[in-house]
Amino acid sequence: MAAYCSTQTWAASFEETSTPRSWLSTWSGLSSRAALLDNLPRVDLPTLVVCYSGDNAVYRGDADAQYAASSAADKTFAVIEGADHYGVPLPGTTKDTRAEVMALTGDWLRARFATS
Repeated sequence: MAAYCSTQTWAASFEETSTPRSWLSTWSGLSSRAALLDNLPRVDLPTLVVCYSGDNAVYRGDADAQYAASSAADKTFAVIEGADHYGVPLPGTTKDTRAEVMALTGDWLRARFATS
């Protein structure tokens, strides 16, 4: 149950920062403009692509394609082993995959955007 609490919290915060149009576009397969592979080549900002090895919605090949589509000069690809789509440890995984991705993301951000 704990895993679902964290995703519900994320979903609530995502809803609060999205307009109704962007929220509905994200979830509509027929009318969404949220086509990452179509839009990512236009993004030249530093880009971090994180792949969870146990993700059953975004597969490794999808993440590879996202990384390849990025036109950013500064781009990083990382795989978090033993995590599901939400970063939650898979059964049998003994490490804290959520802490791992947070440390990775924090280090990546500090290296590029720290204000000292």
